[in-house]
Amino acid sequence: MALIAMALMADLILVPFRNIKGRTMFTWMSFGPGGEVVEDRLFLDLDGAPQVVGLDADLALRVDACLRNRPPLSETAPPRG
Repeated sequence: MALIAMALMADLILVPFRNIKGRTMFTWMSFGPGGEVVEDRLFLDLDGAPQVVGLDADLALRVDACLRNRPPLSETAPPRG
């Protein structure tokens, strides 16, 4: 069972994903592989165009072109597995 951690009233509780309603709007907290807080991802807006922190200019242009030229959802289907 997948769980998400939420901090409420200074207590850490685990909430099953099936009990979460709504959608994500921003990154509240982000931790790196060593457990340190990744400050450039704090409060990152998730309700817009995808953003990748630390992209070089050439790769950023190629990502933008890929996103601009992608087919609409009506013409795509997830892989069957």
